[in-house]
Amino acid sequence: MNRQIILLLATQLLFILNNYAQDDYAIIKDPDGFTNIRRGDLQSRITGKIPEYQPFCCMAFEDPNAELYPGMISVEYCDFVTQKTDNYLRSRSVKTNEGWYDTPSKSGYVHQNGVQKLSELPQLKQISASTTRAVYKNDSINVTFKFGPFEPQKHVMRDLEGKQVEKADNRFATGQLETIDGEKAWGVDGTIPSTEIKSITITFNNKILELPQSSIKNIFEPVTFNQYTRICVGSDGELYIWMQNSDGAAVYHVIWVIVDKKLKYMLTQSGFYV
Repeated sequence: MNRQIILLLATQLLFILNNYAQDDYAIIKDPDGFTNIRRGDLQSRITGKIPEYQPFCCMAFEDPNAELYPGMISVEYCDFVTQKTDNYLRSRSVKTNEGWYDTPSKSGYVHQNGVQKLSELPQLKQISASTTRAVYKNDSINVTFKFGPFEPQKHVMRDLEGKQVEKADNRFATGQLETIDGEKAWGVDGTIPSTEIKSITITFNNKILELPQSSIKNIFEPVTFNQYTRICVGSDGELYIWMQNSDGAAVYHVIWVIVDKKLKYMLTQSGFYV
């Protein structure tokens, strides 16, 4: 099966899934600069906090307790850790005996007045898109993605047993790929990736920001259709680059948050409905 047919089938699958369920992400809108996470209603115990600009997931599925907590929204969130080399905060994926455990892993309720969905924010317009490049812009911001083929010879790839394997090994064809350079490979389900993001460059008038390579590492199978890649602009001028990528079977979300023209957060999470 050639690459064009695979891409078409993957696109159709994403479209079908998108009509049955949709993961939605949000940020807080609170003058205090954070919002409290509660066990239930506003009188219930506080279990955590989410700071401004940190993206979190609004539950895509129907909440069985929604009628018990009117005015509250069920959310899932995580604690971010510092990416030491490039000084931004990112979520993590942890390998356990049961497989990969994707953060965020905490849940609770927030009042709906404190939630701003990313999908409701102003968005940059897609100017062009191809297999090698995509451009989004408004009057003052330009975001350019560059894509290219994954080059396995430049990486260390291991199977489910931790053994290093080569591209020609049949274990790739049967879904045995486990890690690339010791980390989860986003967007593939045990098979070798075909496409990766080579760079993301943001131009703010006269200032240029290129996202660090650590923030695009192992981010595979990008999908640049408008409904799957959104560049959202917050009320303080912050930028949310939100992609829903997949090879057709391993849907995941990645959100880069740019505040004061610097990368502040990076969130990666598997899609709920795969």
